[in-house]
Amino acid sequence: MIQVDRASGRTQLSATPSSAESRYEGIAVGVAGKQMLPFVVYPSSAETSGEFREHGGDELIIVHRGTVELQFPDQRVTLNEGDSAYFKGGIPHRFRSIGDVQASMFVVINADDRSTK
Repeated sequence: MIQVDRASGRTQLSATPSSAESRYEGIAVGVAGKQMLPFVVYPSSAETSGEFREHGGDELIIVHRGTVELQFPDQRVTLNEGDSAYFKGGIPHRFRSIGDVQASMFVVINADDRSTK
């Protein structure tokens, strides 16, 4: 199977976002039985962009545009364009856009149940 998603036709995964909320766009949302959950995130620039999130599997973030602050309970990491981070989804995390340019990130979460064992 081959699934092509055009940037202009991505599925919005968040309700009507305000400037204080992150915006999510799904990729390959119509593919059943995926082992990965890919999406694009336009993180909020709010100082605290919501609660820390946790989930099963691993997570890969690649910053496509702008600068992102990746926050863990005991650590903050600044990621610039082209930078990436890979971590276990069970580690509480959140992110926000910092700087003058609205950041965008490509995010992939491993949806394989074996990754959580």
